[in-house]
Amino acid sequence: MPAILLAVTGTDPQPWSDRLRALAPQRDIRLWPDHDPADIAYACAWHAPRALFARLPHLKVIFSLGAGVDHIFADPDLPDVPVVRIVDPDLTMRMTEYVVLHVLAYHRRQRLYDVQQRERVWHEHAQPPASAVAVGVMGLGVLGAAAAGALASLGFRVAGWSRTAKTPAGIEC
Repeated sequence: MPAILLAVTGTDPQPWSDRLRALAPQRDIRLWPDHDPADIAYACAWHAPRALFARLPHLKVIFSLGAGVDHIFADPDLPDVPVVRIVDPDLTMRMTEYVVLHVLAYHRRQRLYDVQQRERVWHEHAQPPASAVAVGVMGLGVLGAAAAGALASLGFRVAGWSRTAKTPAGIEC
């Protein structure tokens, strides 16, 4: 049976491996770098080592384990196989939270208040209402549309860009 390679760098792959094995106990799951390249038909990857995929002669598809696929397409030796991004409700929510966190921190001048707090100084600074602030979102796929919608629901004027025609509610395209 063709094996699945879990190629993850920068984080512990064991939780991914445990979850995959629980969901598909009949599948042969291998962890990079301990694998025979000839056995691998599927790769689940997050920032895999450069040229890894080119060394897998029977590779049929690559699944990105996180938001985005840029890390895969950055490999100049990428073989001609389908690349699949995973869309997951939890990932979408976490990315939306991350975007909202940073937009609000910027909008509410959080870094300035953090500095003042360390210096034991309190000066109030003007903060316009969200409705007076425009936020741009480049890319209105699943993640971008969710983040744009969350920002619009907070009252920000949101403008979005997409390669394909879209008409999301509350977002200027």
